[in-house]
Amino acid sequence: MFRYAWLPAVAFATGCASVQDMVCNMVEPDSYVFVSVAGCETMRVSFDYDTDAGFSMLESYDWMPVQDARTGDSGIQSESQLHEWVTDAVDRKLAEQGFRLDRETPDFLVSYDAPLEMQGTLSLTVNDANTRQFIWRGQSSDEAYPARNPAAWEKRIRTAVDKLLEEFPPIRDE
Repeated sequence: MFRYAWLPAVAFATGCASVQDMVCNMVEPDSYVFVSVAGCETMRVSFDYDTDAGFSMLESYDWMPVQDARTGDSGIQSESQLHEWVTDAVDRKLAEQGFRLDRETPDFLVSYDAPLEMQGTLSLTVNDANTRQFIWRGQSSDEAYPARNPAAWEKRIRTAVDKLLEEFPPIRDE
């Protein structure tokens, strides 16, 4: 634990991105506290979408029926806890973006996956509500997820959802 005691001082004192990157690369990704204090960016996001989808027409959403959400060895007390964190974070972010939850006639359906074999990974998928065809997918992978701290894990889920949904709907150059 004390072998990284110098890390916060270096990270804050330098303010230099290249020095910070060097320091971050020296820290094991599972040292979540030190990675967080140093401000190391361990979360990576990627996106894919159907370029023919009419994103501008989307106003309402609903959730796809829940499949097996696998939590792995994450310290989460139950799958329902993970489900609650993800759905609350997505509902909040989509509402901020002006989308409304509509259980009767949604324009799109949202689902998520947190697979056991890829701990620290969260995928969100959006399908057209009528055709059930894929229109958008985002994946977040966090190298330094807090494996044993449920409060920190919930915060990382909220951060991942925010980062993912910043890119939904995609802005296309016309």
